[in-house]
Amino acid sequence: EQAERLLAHDLDQAAVIQRSLFPQTPPSCEGLDLAGRSLPCRSVGGDYFDYIPLADGRQLVIVADVSGKGLAASLLMSSLQARVQALAEIETDIARLVSRLNHSLKANTPDNKFITGFFAAIHPQTGAMEYSNAGHNPPVIVRANGELELMTKGGPVLGILPNIPYAGGTTVLNKGDVLVMYSDGVSEAPNAQGEEFGEEAVGQIAASCRDRSANEVLMEIARQLRVFLGDLAPTDDVTMVIARKT
Repeated sequence: EQAERLLAHDLDQAAVIQRSLFPQTPPSCEGLDLAGRSLPCRSVGGDYFDYIPLADGRQLVIVADVSGKGLAASLLMSSLQARVQALAEIETDIARLVSRLNHSLKANTPDNKFITGFFAAIHPQTGAMEYSNAGHNPPVIVRANGELELMTKGGPVLGILPNIPYAGGTTVLNKGDVLVMYSDGVSEAPNAQGEEFGEEAVGQIAASCRDRSANEVLMEIARQLRVFLGDLAPTDDVTMVIARKT
């Protein structure tokens, strides 16, 4: 019983530390409305999101997902965060940043683990966006007119293959456009009938409330996910980040 109490105490402390690693509030960026949230399905999780200001004035927005759950995934998540923040200080080309990140992670990631991630550098004033998708479920841009676009350019998951050159994609967020980034704990969440929430639902919900703030879009997706799950708890970490051009 004493050993179990000590373990529970350690997990509680780990959860507090991990929560402190996430941004407590989104940055204030004129022209860009940001909101993010992560909820682990256990005490600690392997999902990661962040906002990092780049030297060229752009905002780097990240969502990533370490394979697995629990303590092992959370340790890799904290390592990922440290590496991303260090690279962001010296590298502003997103495709090169992700390529260097993959090379660094390959040397320190166990063979049975990998990481998916989406990295987007957004200029708050112009809306110009450069991104790279590392095996992550494609984020969706909801245009002001309701059209949906998936962000797919990039490369494979991180931490498996060394020396992989990742591709980069470019687009522009115009006034009223909403970028929705999320982990597969959202899209693959199963209900009591075994049905998945689905990527299509994420885009449709965001489109239905695209005129609202980033936080309101996030909360509406979360609300409809809770309704979809009913009495069931999420079986995976749930993370979302919304960026809306104002």
